Amino acid sequence: MHFFEVSSATLKSIYHITINILIPKSPPLSELPSDVLRSMKANSSPLKSIILMKLNKFFIKEQCPFNYIGDDVVVYAAGIGFSNNEKYYKIDELPNDLGISGSLIVVNETVVAELIQKIIIYDLKSLSFHTEKVSFKAFELLLSLKPTELYLGKTIVASNNDEIIPYEELFDHMPSVRHLSLIYEKPFSQRFLKKLSTSNFEKLTFYGLDNSFDFETFMKSLKGKPTLDLVLNFVSKTNLSRINQYIDDLLEAGKTDYYPPLLLHFLMDTQKVAQLEQLRKNYLLSKSEN
Repeated sequence: MHFFEVSSATLKSIYHITINILIPKSPPLSELPSDVLRSMKANSSPLKSIILMKLNKFFIKEQCPFNYIGDDVVVYAAGIGFSNNEKYYKIDELPNDLGISGSLIVVNETVVAELIQKIIIYDLKSLSFHTEKVSFKAFELLLSLKPTELYLGKTIVASNNDEIIPYEELFDHMPSVRHLSLIYEKPFSQRFLKKLSTSNFEKLTFYGLDNSFDFETFMKSLKGKPTLDLVLNFVSKTNLSRINQYIDDLLEAGKTDYYPPLLLHFLMDTQKVAQLEQLRKNYLLSKSEN
């Protein structure tokens, strides 16, 4: 599979290069013969083209070496669309030299394998699943685009035998992910917590937390990751007094030796939230001073 990474700035600006710059007709001075340089320009792959363009304006091609399809791509059952407009393309209408950046939202995995084969250049920030179930094969293919943010929601990842793969078994297959978001449905297992404590995640966001979520035990299990940014979103029926007491204890202690978690509840007092956010800012400030 021949695709590679490049910055989104390069992806978005590549079209403008050929418009705003006068392309030299003659190769630059080099130890290589001019016919070799012309051949390099004419026959270079998309990746090599971009590398050469950065070296000298002569290598800028009159036509972009890939088709940039934009940000916020949504994958449907038979093609792709965009979250910010009504454009839609069937999978067989797409060329085989796609460039993609920003976010990828999956609502159906049917065309994932075909889409991946068409992508030759990417700079994917976030990958979001909005489907009940996704196969492990499709999951792996999409994670090969190396997103730094992953939203799984309630999506179940299933094996070839259609068995549910626990989240903790998926962590090793998402090495590029630094921000993981999940919707809480049942208490986390000790294995899940142990895998979290040794993961590469820098930020965790959980939604749908209720009274069954023991956040005191959860926090203790992550003591080995003091810089982990935790955002815990509780459903409205959760016991607010328990959450408030935990926040009050944090505020009273004023601890900044670990990143205080952000606890959110629909009925929480805005002043208390502001105080907690200030405590989090204090931690970041103390970290930057060290």
